[in-house]
Amino acid sequence: MSSTEVKQEDITQGIVTFVQHYLPPLEAGDYTLKVRLVEEKHDIFPRQKYETEKRFTVRGERFQLNPAEVYALFPPENSLGEYSNCLPHIVFTRRTLPWERTIEVSNSPKAVKTDGKDKAPWLALLLLEDDDFQDGKVPKVEQRKVQDLVDSSNIVSYFKPGKLQDSLDYGEDLDDNCLTIDIPLDLFQAIAPTEEDLKYLAHTRDVSMDRKEHNHNPPVGAANSGEATPGVQNFSAIMGNRFPQLGVKSTVHLVSLEGLSEYLPQEGTQTPTTSTTIRLVSLKSWSFTARDEKESFQGFLEHLDTGTLKFTADPSPHSNSQNTTFVTPVSSLLEEGYLAVPHQTREGQQTISWYRGSFAPCPVKPILPFPSSIVELSFFHQNTGLYNISYLAAWELGRLLALQNKHFATALCNWKRSHKQTAVQQLEKSIVTHQLGLTLRSRKQKLQDINLTKEALKIIANHPYLSSNQKSTP
Repeated sequence: MSSTEVKQEDITQGIVTFVQHYLPPLEAGDYTLKVRLVEEKHDIFPRQKYETEKRFTVRGERFQLNPAEVYALFPPENSLGEYSNCLPHIVFTRRTLPWERTIEVSNSPKAVKTDGKDKAPWLALLLLEDDDFQDGKVPKVEQRKVQDLVDSSNIVSYFKPGKLQDSLDYGEDLDDNCLTIDIPLDLFQAIAPTEEDLKYLAHTRDVSMDRKEHNHNPPVGAANSGEATPGVQNFSAIMGNRFPQLGVKSTVHLVSLEGLSEYLPQEGTQTPTTSTTIRLVSLKSWSFTARDEKESFQGFLEHLDTGTLKFTADPSPHSNSQNTTFVTPVSSLLEEGYLAVPHQTREGQQTISWYRGSFAPCPVKPILPFPSSIVELSFFHQNTGLYNISYLAAWELGRLLALQNKHFATALCNWKRSHKQTAVQQLEKSIVTHQLGLTLRSRKQKLQDINLTKEALKIIANHPYLSSNQKSTP
């Protein structure tokens, strides 16, 4: 979907809209604006020409990335989770960031700006693991100067020797710091996305934030173009092209591919070079671990050791046949996770009862229908002569936790008071109706009765024969 096809009414309804890209009006770089005015020839005045030239620079991220530009990472940094089937991705607060530069060489014909319908981003996510390297370790990020990003005998990078100064934008310097990572060139060409893949690994999202919890206040990407929609924010995202391995620490690098299109994986003949290493600018990096399936939530449940949830009955060696019928039901209850615990009844008596918590070492059959009274939550075991108070304890615990909540306790008190008042009113009504034989009328009915009485009195007062003020006839 292109940016012109976005329906803002869908976004405001809470729908996340995925857009192919939002291209910047101008890519980052130096520009020269020339204006020429030529007057038409006049009979008196000679033809005049006016020319002026202005230079300006469009600044953009290049060797460093402002942390405020990063909205979210996935998987989260230093996390451990079920990520084996997830592609890492990063979300930016600026919707044009992935397309503000180009992967083509500046003097290449492909670097000339086209209509932008099918443009590859200049950023990519590379997932690295220890097994990718001969020494068994992912190279560490090193801080270098911009002047170190020049091709050498065995390293390829962003700039050719002797052309670095001319390649810098306004405000950039050779001594500017940047974070870099050196990886084997053959590995880079094995794991990096192709130019065609890059076009599918970047997109923008128009998101309605009204129903979304967030701790950031990123700028609305459309605000600069006059297309801002209230409550809608625009994000850009870069996705990786490689799944992490199980049980292995994975490191993700957001790298710049500016001007490196010739070193990306290509079908057919690769660009010949004698270099063995490529030096990349790492704008952001983080690590995570995709744990084994046995360590997932489902795996934990399937491989759960229930031995700690139960006690095994160990009959005394002095047991005889007389207590065998007693040991068997006790053993079964212990195998089901029950414990014999001291119990003080409501009457104050001290006894022993069976209890089991919410975690059971075996499937538990539900109680249907569920008791509606606390008295029905005690179950008597005839074989052992003891009560099972598991549900009774759970009910009491839930009741105490509920009453501990101030809002719930207030609402419960109001509910009881209103029902009590309603019951009292109904009782009074029934008593009066039964004892006096009267039917209590509603307020509206009483007002109607009063109005009718007033009308009747008016009629009586104005009637010549019914009025008390009329003189009697002889």
